[in-house]
Amino acid sequence: MFGSTNKREAVLDAQAPLEGEIIPMSKAAKERHDMMQTCALRLAEMAHRALHIKGLRRDQVVMVCIKVDSRWRWIVDQLMPGADWQQYRDQGQEPVARGSAMWPICEAVADELPDLKDALLEIPAEGRVKVIALDDGGGTVYEIIPKPEGKTQ
Repeated sequence: MFGSTNKREAVLDAQAPLEGEIIPMSKAAKERHDMMQTCALRLAEMAHRALHIKGLRRDQVVMVCIKVDSRWRWIVDQLMPGADWQQYRDQGQEPVARGSAMWPICEAVADELPDLKDALLEIPAEGRVKVIALDDGGGTVYEIIPKPEGKTQ
């Protein structure tokens, strides 16, 4: 999608442009999209585990991909208390929290980003799980297809 050939994109179902259509993205949206692309495969594996091992439904669980050093740190701290993010900074990386959360996080984010409320509160399509990507520039909502670990197609 969006011109890349990364195999991880097989699990991502963002609003892909139609053939020949160009959809402009803000710089912030592009950064979230790139962050999501980096996390997509692992999130798809986590989504598979949530649905097929833990027995959660697509209206109970949501995946998150959050830039740690952002205004969303309060969510990161609730989902992953005590995580050592400094080790990533020491390696010159920007830490990104990725994982699963329960559905009420959609409501909390909708309170902060009312323009995304409909997308956040809509139950994903059958066979898909919602992903929320957050950074200082805002948020983007995706749906992914859960994949068993090690399966990229």
